[in-house]
Amino acid sequence: MEECVLVFQAPNHSVSSCLIRMDRKLQIVIATWPENSRNATNVVDVLATELVNQYKLHPQRLLLIEYFGEDKTPSRGADIYYLVTFTWEVNQAQKPVRHPLSLAEFTQILLTLSKSN
Repeated sequence: MEECVLVFQAPNHSVSSCLIRMDRKLQIVIATWPENSRNATNVVDVLATELVNQYKLHPQRLLLIEYFGEDKTPSRGADIYYLVTFTWEVNQAQKPVRHPLSLAEFTQILLTLSKSN
């Protein structure tokens, strides 16, 4: 699984970044937003578009999982994972929808990834 920090420009021209762990073969990306990222929920579609264009991923196959650690979710007090789906216009992500993942579901995804490598 590849790991890097992806830096991209948000629509308001501010620079955003997040840590991504990616399996290109399975087209799965786990995005972890920095602690100081206040607009993560507003730029996830830009992130998805950037992933598809920069890494040549297939929009319809992309499985994007957002991770918010315990320190980023004081009201919830636990790690939170979301599967994020999009409507795609050509290679541009639109209308993100977050689907909460349980820890068991996330763990199953990681087990699948470890078996494929």
